Amino acid sequence: MGHRSTAALPILVLLLFAPLLGGCALLFATSVSGTSSGAPSPVIAMASAVAMASPVSAPTSTPPGSPTALPTPEQLATLLGPDDFTSVGVAGAGTPTFKGDPGAALVVYKGPSSGGGGIEMDVFIAATPADAAAMVFDPGMHALDAASKQAIGADRAIFIGDAATNEGTSTYDTIWIQKGRLVADIGIPTTQTSRDQLVALAKLVLDRSADYE
Repeated sequence: MGHRSTAALPILVLLLFAPLLGGCALLFATSVSGTSSGAPSPVIAMASAVAMASPVSAPTSTPPGSPTALPTPEQLATLLGPDDFTSVGVAGAGTPTFKGDPGAALVVYKGPSSGGGGIEMDVFIAATPADAAAMVFDPGMHALDAASKQAIGADRAIFIGDAATNEGTSTYDTIWIQKGRLVADIGIPTTQTSRDQLVALAKLVLDRSADYE
């Protein structure tokens, strides 16, 4: 994500899903088209610190006991549309572009990424709820309050505010949510109302993703 004080979370996601989403704009500071957006994210430099960890492989087929096959990136991209951002007061969201593989999608609605000053959502379907929960640490300093978490309907939720963009000219906010096997993060430019906007958007994602959880 580009916020140095929360290195553990994006590093783990990097280890889990880097083979699957090699062009992920949040993790690698590149656009959906694969064009570099500037200096590499701090995530890349710090990833070597946990290089000896044993990553959990991203699911590539239907997990045992799963009620449905893994959704396609196109299906995951429909969890939020441009009108949803507009409805909560986030300006500038356009027709999304997306990439990924079954069970994982990078979706960009504006700019190269949220780290590049744009609007972005990433969605992952883990093999088990335990694997999904392990992706969303809840250490206290970034955990959402109980009321907001309940309003979203999430098992775990984290809000990371005022992270510097890749160019360092502005900041963006991100919410991470987990419920069942589903993990999603949404990033938008920082404003006075961005936290409430992200809570509302996260609730929409979980309201629409029951088949994948």
